[in-house]
Order: sequence, then structure tokens, then C-alpha cells
Amino acid sequence: MGIYNRVDDLETFVGIRSDMANDETLLGYLNSLYQHVHNQAKVYPTLADGILVQGGSGAWQLGNFVQIIPANQITTPFDIHYINFEGASATDTYEFVLYKGLLGEEIEIGRIRTDRESATSGITNVPIQIPAQLENTRISCKLASKSGNDNVTVSVYYHIYV
Repeated sequence: MGIYNRVDDLETFVGIRSDMANDETLLGYLNSLYQHVHNQAKVYPTLADGILVQGGSGAWQLGNFVQIIPANQITTPFDIHYINFEGASATDTYEFVLYKGLLGEEIEIGRIRTDRESATSGITNVPIQIPAQLENTRISCKLASKSGNDNVTVSVYYHIYV
């Protein structure tokens, strides 16, 4: 008698073709890995200006929540790979915190740092690793900087799982 003595148990572990996007089966995990590597890149916002994020007024003080992706905007599971910093108000070091969840229910899902080294240089786009998010998830952020009272303009690079 093996570990799996019923077909139902085997399907629960391996999965069936109709639920290959389910991450709780072997087929689901393999499908997610394949999509993670091969699905097309997307950006938000697309064909629009980035989103202005204001930091707190003091050194290393987080500003208020700013919505990056509204709830119900991305209708399939997704994850974010890069924060595209499109501009920064000052030469400084910035800490950017990403959250999931509705207003008042935000949960931190990632934190990164970047810097603008001089008034003539740009700011670096930064990779971020977050768990895959459920469809329709709202994404927001907060910003802090070393000197305080700075802002950045951002967009995100993400891909979907279908």
C-alpha cells in the first residue's frame, strides 16, 4: 500500500488539467513557474503618467498611503517584478514600501531602497520580489527618505498568471 491509495488523493497532490493554475498541486506549481518565466511583461499605469508618492516630513519618516493599483484593476493573479522610479524630487536615499489590501487593511509585501546620486542623474529602477497576488488585489505604497520631505514618481512592472 503506497502513500496514495486512491485516485482522489493522487489528483489532490498532482492536480488535474482543469485546475492547472491552482498553486496547491504539482501541476499548479509547475504551471505558475512556467508563467512566471514566460508570460508577457505589463506595466501599471499603462499609457499614462506615473504615480506621485510623497514621503514623510522628517528623516526616514514614512508618508501616507498612496494607491498604486486600484482594487479590481488586474483581474487575474499577478506579481510585481520592478518598481520603475520615473523621477525623484531630490538627491537622496529613498525607502519604498509596498502593501496589499483595501484601505485601512494594508499588509506589507515588500520593501526596497534606491537613491538619486546627483541632480543630473536619474534614479534607479529596482527589482522587488513579492508573493503572487490574488486577482483584484489593491496595491499601495509609502515612501521615506534620508532627509525627509521628498517625493518620487513610480510605475510598476508586473506579469499575470492565467
